[in-house]
Amino acid sequence: AQGGESSVFWGAGETLFTTKAGPVFGEPWLAKSWKLAADLSKVTIELQRGVQFHKNYGEMTADDVVWSINDASARTNPKSIHAQAGDLAPVFLEWKTVDKYTVDAPFALFDPRWHSNALSDGWQPTGIFSKKVFDEKGEAWMKENTVMTGPFDVREWTQDKRAVLDAVKNHWKQTPKFDTLAYLDIPEASVRLAMMKTGEADVGEIALKDIPPLLKDGYGLSGTSGGSELNVPFAGNLWEKTHAKSGEALTRKGLDKSKPWIGDPDDPASMERARKVRWALAMSYDRGELNEVLAAGLGWPQSLGFFNPKMPQYQKKWDVKYDPVAAKKLLEEAGYPKGFKMEIFGQSNTQIRQEMADALGGYWSQKLGLDVTVISYHYTTWRPLIVAREASAPHINSCDDARFPRPWAWPVGPTLTSLTRG
Repeated sequence: AQGGESSVFWGAGETLFTTKAGPVFGEPWLAKSWKLAADLSKVTIELQRGVQFHKNYGEMTADDVVWSINDASARTNPKSIHAQAGDLAPVFLEWKTVDKYTVDAPFALFDPRWHSNALSDGWQPTGIFSKKVFDEKGEAWMKENTVMTGPFDVREWTQDKRAVLDAVKNHWKQTPKFDTLAYLDIPEASVRLAMMKTGEADVGEIALKDIPPLLKDGYGLSGTSGGSELNVPFAGNLWEKTHAKSGEALTRKGLDKSKPWIGDPDDPASMERARKVRWALAMSYDRGELNEVLAAGLGWPQSLGFFNPKMPQYQKKWDVKYDPVAAKKLLEEAGYPKGFKMEIFGQSNTQIRQEMADALGGYWSQKLGLDVTVISYHYTTWRPLIVAREASAPHINSCDDARFPRPWAWPVGPTLTSLTRG
């Protein structure tokens, strides 16, 4: 289930690999060592010994690892809704058990990120579950009860309310330094801030603009040395006609040619019109101002999606300048001197994404004269439209390749293609 990702972030689950400061990707964790085949056809992974599952479900073995990965991957389990179903599928074939502590992971296509992308907690993790629990308790029970190997064991979990975890004594890696960890789902940023100030919470996910005052009051700031960009994918530009591997026709319901920002790849004039519209939208908002107002200056302006301007390889010529006058002219050239109606989706359960959508809607309305409606609902409602290739509205994104740090040489954007569709 998709919750396996969250369980790892909570501390209940663990991954085969982890990261170290730097970042160093692909540091062994539940994996002890690994060896690539000379022809890059597979990787053989030796596992740690003595790793115990929660609730006395015994030692983690190769069978548990193989079952967890194959169940998550869309290649071996077409019904998988795991968050990494599409990340595992293009890289790995079916995993196999070699012996009690060794697994073979054959490659469908070798990817140098094989250990650092979907198998590492530093990116988008695939946690390891107990096959014994599945065999004895079944799928329905596992959806409500987490049995993994992490330093915290889930005692209580209520969706959208709270999770209470207990420290695992004599954990194979390290016993936590406190006994109980409770996560509370508090949607309102002002309430989270108040709980921090009154001592009701020890740690809080605080809105970026609220952080500087807290630092002045003596609060500490910690993080993972990672972050996420906020980019604006212009959904509906579904230029692939057939699946990258099977050649089968792809659903392209979201390719709504009436939307000014969507180009029809069979019509060069349409593609040029849509390009000018997208450039106009990109040039008509002040990234520096957004950073100061919404992120208290803790972020930085970015122009090119998936390419971090903090990296030494970045070139200034890729910057998109804030120029509403030139943007307005591009709209006129594209055939929209009086603007048009459009929607942009934020995300009601993520404050910064929703605020960014509201801000962009304001810029586009004021600077370009567009009639903008900002859509606000939970991401779980929006995601199926993207997966089914039915979405046709711009939206705020900060996942997948929009996460930093990431080595410059890594390929970017495969989740926006059919390459990761199993």
